[in-house]
Amino acid sequence: MLRVLVYVTLLATLFGAAVLWAGNAIGSWEPPNVPLHAPGVSTETTKVAKHHHKKHKAPAKRAKKH
Repeated sequence: MLRVLVYVTLLATLFGAAVLWAGNAIGSWEPPNVPLHAPGVSTETTKVAKHHHKKHKAPAKRAKKH
């Protein structure tokens, strides 16, 4: 009975150590380094260009010089 208890404790300790070692190796215990905004994206509001319909006008008449 004592031998089973020692083996289970040993396996649990090895498993816990492996989890902690792997966590440190991949940096999962550190706070994430997440940027506030995606790169290249401006947070400022920009004006949306309105589409103006061009009206065809007759050419302006030139005044005659006298």
